[in-house]
Amino acid sequence: MAQANDEAFAEQLRPKSLKELHESVQKGSTRRRLPPIVSKLQEFCERRAECEAQCLSRLKERAATEIGLLPLAEDADGELQLRRKEVAEFAHQRFVTLEALCQTSCSRRYAHLVGGEQPRVPS
Repeated sequence: MAQANDEAFAEQLRPKSLKELHESVQKGSTRRRLPPIVSKLQEFCERRAECEAQCLSRLKERAATEIGLLPLAEDADGELQLRRKEVAEFAHQRFVTLEALCQTSCSRRYAHLVGGEQPRVPS
């Protein structure tokens, strides 16, 4: 019974002629002012994307710096090369884990733009 009511209601909403269809499409395309939340969301997304790009850039620079602090493995000492490789892999994994936190950190930083909590300033 409910399905029959739904179908009858849907049938009432359907345009009965091509002219009626064109009129309804034209009415739907009128430009209305967007709600204020749209501009807030746009600003949030732009600022978060910029923050994430800076965060990832800083992390990559820091990872390269830390890996560059390792002793050079120019000699044939296999143990030194193995140790250098282990430390480089550890540093890489550490920074990959930190990269995943950039999105969360930046989202929290700008949540106040869309009605979230105000960011806490460390004292």
